[in-house]
Amino acid sequence: MKKLFISSNIITMTNDKCTGILVEDGKIIKLVNDLNCEYDELIDLKDNCILPGFIDSHSHIVSATKSLMMTDLSDNTSIQSIIDEFKERIVTEDYSDKKWLLGFGYDNYSFADKNHPTIHDLDQISTTVPVLMSHISGHCGILNSKALELLNITKDSEKNENIGYDASGNLNGYIAEDIFAYATKNIPHIKFQDIVNSYHLAEELYAKNGITTAQECFATQEEFDILKQLSDTNSLNIDVIGYLAYDKCQELFKLNQKYSNNYVNRFKINGYKIFMDGSPQLKTAYMKQAYPNTDDYHGTKLYEQQTINDVVKDCYTNNVQLVAHCNGDGAIDQYIEACKTYHDLNKDNRNVIIHAQFMNKQQLIQSKEVGLIPSFFNSHVYYFSQEHIDNFGYERASKISPLNSAVNANINFTIHTDCPVTQPDLIQSIYVACTRITKNGDVLDAKEVISAYDALKAVTINAAYQCFEETTKGSIEVGKLANFTIVNQNPTTIDPKDIKDIKIVHTYVEGNSIYNAK
Repeated sequence: MKKLFISSNIITMTNDKCTGILVEDGKIIKLVNDLNCEYDELIDLKDNCILPGFIDSHSHIVSATKSLMMTDLSDNTSIQSIIDEFKERIVTEDYSDKKWLLGFGYDNYSFADKNHPTIHDLDQISTTVPVLMSHISGHCGILNSKALELLNITKDSEKNENIGYDASGNLNGYIAEDIFAYATKNIPHIKFQDIVNSYHLAEELYAKNGITTAQECFATQEEFDILKQLSDTNSLNIDVIGYLAYDKCQELFKLNQKYSNNYVNRFKINGYKIFMDGSPQLKTAYMKQAYPNTDDYHGTKLYEQQTINDVVKDCYTNNVQLVAHCNGDGAIDQYIEACKTYHDLNKDNRNVIIHAQFMNKQQLIQSKEVGLIPSFFNSHVYYFSQEHIDNFGYERASKISPLNSAVNANINFTIHTDCPVTQPDLIQSIYVACTRITKNGDVLDAKEVISAYDALKAVTINAAYQCFEETTKGSIEVGKLANFTIVNQNPTTIDPKDIKDIKIVHTYVEGNSIYNAK
C-alpha cells in the first residue's frame, strides 16, 4: 500500500525540496512536487510542518515509566503543599503490604527558601509508611524515618558524603548519587510486571512529544529484562536503544549479542554507559576549577584516569560505543584524554559525552579531533540556571551548554531531555537552544544561541548519526524509514520566542500513526 503525505511545509534536513512524500512498506520511496503519482492513500497535512521523526539522544524510558507510577511533584511551590497532598493520600489510599509513598520531581528552587525537605517534613506525613521524594535532577531525594529504617541507613552508617546529616549529627533524610540509586533500586512494591504493564504510558508520552526513537541509557539487568519482554511480545511501538551499565552488565552484553546494534522487534543495545561525575546542581560535577567558597573542593571524581583509559580501550578494541556522563570540565578532560590515547584503535566509535554542561571551547575542538560527540542537556539553561549561578557565579554559569560554540567548531552535536529529569519535550529543548531564555525570563549568554535549523539537526540527522542510524533515520530521503514528526508551525520561519508554543500534531513511525492530537 502506497501512502502519499503532502504539506506546504516539509523540512527534509537535506537540500531536497518537496511537497509530497511517497511511502511504501514503511519506507520513503519518492519525494514529489505534485500529485501526479500512484498512491492508495492521501494524507493531506495542509500547512502543518513535516519533520523527520525526532530521535532521543539520551533519556531513560524505563525510569520514565517508573516516574509515571509516582506522584508528580514538579508543580509544587512549597514543602507544605507536598505535605498536605501526601497526608490526603495516606488517608484515602491503602498503604499496607509494604507499599511506599513515592513522589518524583520536586524542585527546591521553586520553594521560597530554596531548601530541600527534611526527614522532619516527611515524618509529618507518616512515621509508619515509608516515604521517598525524588528531586527533579534525578540525583538525590529525601526519605522519612520509616524509609531510612527499611533501607538500614542509620546515623552510624559508614560516613558518606551522599548521606545528609543535621548540625547535631543526626540524619536529615537527604540522600544523593550512589545512596539514592541504592534506595530507588530497593523499593519493594514497584514490581517488574507492573513496570512492564505501565510502559505504554511512557511510550505514549514520548510519542506525544514527536519522538520516534527513544533510549534507555543506563540499563541494568532489570531494565534489560523489561525491554526484552516487551520486545519478545512485540509490544514496542517506537524503537528503543539501550546502553548497558558498564560496571555491572558486561556479562549481560556478551550473552545477548543478538541485540547488539541490531533491532529485535524494536529493541537493540548500542553499547555501554558509564558515570564519571555527578550533578552541578548538587555540586558533585567534577570541575577543573574548585567550587567558589570551598576549601579546594572540585566535586565528585568517580574514577582515576587509568581506569577511564582501560574502559575506553576495552570499548574501542571490541567496537562497542561508550557514552559517558560528564557534567564538569574535569570529567570531560578525563574522557577526552582516554579517547585521545586510544583513538587509533577505532576512529569511528562515536563515543558520546552526555550532558557536557561545562564543556569549554578547547574541549570542543579536542573532542572533534577524536570523534567524540557532545550531547547537551541544554534545558539546564531554562530549568537550573539559577542553581548554577548560585553554585559557580554568573560568569562560569553563563557558559553552560555552549551550542553556538559547537556550531562554529563544526561539531556534530545533539541535545536531549534526560527524561524523566525533564519531560521528553524536544520542542522545549529547541526553544531553549534558540533563545537561551531561563525560567526567570532572563537570557543566559545570548552568544550561545543557535538557529532553529541547527537545533533541529541536533534532534534529527545528528542524533541519527550518534546512534549509527544515519542511513535509515534523521532526514526525509528516499530509502529511509517513514518516521515523521508533524508540528503546527515551521520552527525555522517563526520568531524563536514562539517556538515554545509549537504543538505536535501527529507522530508517524514507518508511515503509521502512533499519535494524533485530535
